[in-house]
Amino acid sequence: MPAVNYFDPPKRLAWACICLLLGFSSLFLRDNRSKVMILGVLLLIWMIARTLIRESPFTESGVLLSWCLPLMLFLVGLGIRREHDLTTFCRILFLGGLLQAGFMLAQRAGFDPLFGETTQGITYRPARMIGTIGFQNQAVHYLGIVSATTLIAFRGAWMRGGMLLVMLTVIAFSGARGGILAISAAIIGVTTIAIWSHASWISQRKIQFTVMMAMFACVAAGLVMAIPETQERFHHAFQEAGKHPSIGSRITMWRVAWKMLLESPWAGWGAGEYAFQYLNRLGEVHPPQMSHQTLQSTVYAREAHNDYLQFAVEFGWIGILFLFLIILTGTRLTIQEWKHAPDRSRVVLFVTIYMAVAAFISFPWQTSMAGPFAGLMLGIFWPHPLDHSPNTAQPAHAQPTWRSVLHGSLLVCGGTALVWCSLDAYLNIKIPGLLAEKKYDKAELSVPAFTHRYLALVGAVYAANGRDEDAESVLRNAQSGYQDVLLWNNLGLVFSNQGKWEQALDIYRSWMRSGLEHKIALANVAAVSEKLGLYDEAARALGRQIDLWPTGSLSEIRRLALLRYKHGDATAALDLLLLHSAIWQDGDPLAEAKMYNLIGVLYLELNQRDQALQNFHRALLLFPELNSARHNLKRLGSDPKGYYGLPPSSDP
Repeated sequence: MPAVNYFDPPKRLAWACICLLLGFSSLFLRDNRSKVMILGVLLLIWMIARTLIRESPFTESGVLLSWCLPLMLFLVGLGIRREHDLTTFCRILFLGGLLQAGFMLAQRAGFDPLFGETTQGITYRPARMIGTIGFQNQAVHYLGIVSATTLIAFRGAWMRGGMLLVMLTVIAFSGARGGILAISAAIIGVTTIAIWSHASWISQRKIQFTVMMAMFACVAAGLVMAIPETQERFHHAFQEAGKHPSIGSRITMWRVAWKMLLESPWAGWGAGEYAFQYLNRLGEVHPPQMSHQTLQSTVYAREAHNDYLQFAVEFGWIGILFLFLIILTGTRLTIQEWKHAPDRSRVVLFVTIYMAVAAFISFPWQTSMAGPFAGLMLGIFWPHPLDHSPNTAQPAHAQPTWRSVLHGSLLVCGGTALVWCSLDAYLNIKIPGLLAEKKYDKAELSVPAFTHRYLALVGAVYAANGRDEDAESVLRNAQSGYQDVLLWNNLGLVFSNQGKWEQALDIYRSWMRSGLEHKIALANVAAVSEKLGLYDEAARALGRQIDLWPTGSLSEIRRLALLRYKHGDATAALDLLLLHSAIWQDGDPLAEAKMYNLIGVLYLELNQRDQALQNFHRALLLFPELNSARHNLKRLGSDPKGYYGLPPSSDP
């Protein structure tokens, strides 16, 4: 069955269903941790309100859902009854993680009964480890979060350590640096805090266990570095940080995000604005003349690969304040309840540390698996004094009005999320199916105006089938809420086919400034600028292309020289041809003759008649039938009948 995305829409739909079901059940269970519930709902309302009050509310609207789902699942998780033992629940979760880990190892070895066509085409073995999740990083984050359940599922310290080591080993085989660092930090952080907060242990015993923990960390590090692919990835990250594209690309993303944050620090821009503005913002952080290192560090990104920075960009310091208060409340409760519910507190601490580290170099909170799963886990295991107090459950009618308002707001958000996810899952299958059946007009009618990514898909098909007017209309609408290079390429092509060169040039200029697919962008700018008679811009674009990707092509050199000549810079054109003389002097006679003729024209433009005459004669000596050279000799008043020899004063 054709689909735009086989993994994210189904997972988000499942999470939205879980969110709404848990939201309804929590109405009749308990008071839902009042302070945290208030802060969480206020943050949720702020995120939605800030996004909707901007000029284009539905710009990259799917990003708002990515941010809201983890928060909503956290809030509904607070309402789940906690009086019963969670050991069985944790064992089931860990068993699921263990099966997932085994499947990922099988994929790495080349055995994949589910997605064999996909994973067998991947030569880099760690990248095959997509599990049942569909994406390597998401599968790794799932294992990292599930690892927290070992703190309740198993009682013995050695058993816990062994199971955590198993998960760490599988994650190490994936080569995912963020996951390796995150689970290592979570294990070391939780264990260290647990050791030193143990009230009955003397300092000597605490030191002994700390040394054992350090030895465990060394063994784990040795295990990680013993895997060749993983060792190579860490080598690139730490020893070649200034050169490696994965590091450079993150720095570029962070620079874009930082510029946006400085422009709107308090209220932010609204969800999805980073993805929408990213391509146009790249030109602001790139140098005027981009090098290959700059281009290698420029990738298409919908996320800043730093959830803290992107959250601040999109929701401002106001959103950060709400988030900080939630974290502060959770920290205080964790400290208070460490004695009464140490295992649950450790689970919360483990998940928090894991996601905190991973979020610094990636975007786990925005993914369709890690973010919602972590939010739900934090909500379920969130410490609270009521967990160990009698008569914790309260009937629904006993709840205050303000608490009912909070619950109602959460249910409305959950219902809206379910509607959106259902629509997205439907369009994800429906639109590709209609396009595959060549029902293009029906596909266009089926796409709501606010789902810009699907509009871009329909517009691309229109452009591929030569329906330029329809493609232009649809792609313009898509561009109002979605940006990527493929959309720019299609829109530029449509404009060019209709002779709308100015509009096409605007698109290609933006593309060129972004640095993505830079060679193609430069070629497009050069071609369209030449059509418009902007020979200087065309020459600069083509010259930059030749500098970055020299092919030794005679036609490219000749074209660039002609562009400079048409712009009125005959000296630059002449210098270019003389500089690259080795390319065309050993070519075929006709090509070489044309170059000598062009050089003669340039000398003539510079009023150097003797040099012009000499090169026209050289051209005709090589290829006597070259009419352009004969015509140029006539312009000089020379007798074309004598073209078989050079003038006596000329140096052959």
